[in-house]
Amino acid sequence: MVTAATTIDRDGSVPATQTGPWHARIRQRFFRRAPTDREPVVLRHSRIYILPTRRGLAIIATLTVMLLTSLNYALSLGFVATFLVAGLVAAALLHTFRNLAGIEVKPLATDLERHRVSMLVRLAAGASYPAHTHAGIEELHLLDGELWIDDRKLVPGDYNHGAPGTGDDRVWSETGCTCVLITSTQDILR
Repeated sequence: MVTAATTIDRDGSVPATQTGPWHARIRQRFFRRAPTDREPVVLRHSRIYILPTRRGLAIIATLTVMLLTSLNYALSLGFVATFLVAGLVAAALLHTFRNLAGIEVKPLATDLERHRVSMLVRLAAGASYPAHTHAGIEELHLLDGELWIDDRKLVPGDYNHGAPGTGDDRVWSETGCTCVLITSTQDILR
């Protein structure tokens, strides 16, 4: 049964993103896994969610203990240290957010059996890609602009190969760039 809120494709079928169990629809909404997803995703303020890792949770727990201890024993220097570290954490979150803003990703093809994905990636001027470890082979073809991978500068036409287990600590573009990226869907972001 098709409800009034359901959209219909031109061929008369209901899109895969609106059928199936609720958890499949939510997974599609957050991870865009349907083969028909070909529209680019641009990371802007409404699409970037920064969640704590285990280390982040440890820092939050440490700050909580520092604050409670400072309150309990009326330690002025404890308050200074607590709020100084909390300010550094907030500044790090802001920098992470600003680095991710301006990345545009357009999926080209996905091989679910081999855990591979090809995508067209555009970095805005000053944007950076998060530090990551390669779970499989990563191939990058730079089409336009300049891209820095750690201390190596790529120009249009350059190719970069990343072996499994290696990582890139800093990937950024001062001028903005466009590249084709073929990589594993299981890369580990740091």
